[in-house]
Amino acid sequence: MARAAGVLAVLQWSMEIAGHTIRIGGSVGIAFYPDHGATPDTLIARTDAALYAAKGAGRNCIRHAEAELGAPSA
Repeated sequence: MARAAGVLAVLQWSMEIAGHTIRIGGSVGIAFYPDHGATPDTLIARTDAALYAAKGAGRNCIRHAEAELGAPSA
């Protein structure tokens, strides 16, 4: 979790271009082998579900996958 938070911290920056402020951010979904799946397809699906849960929770969020597909944790 600390590494994911570090990645988000690096992504959170802004800059001025032609008088406009540009802001960058991100969302992170995390799944672990073998807790969240034993195959690459299962791990990717659970990571993707966690990522979309993070995106749905707002900006700069991290969510972990649950054992059940589509049920990411906060």
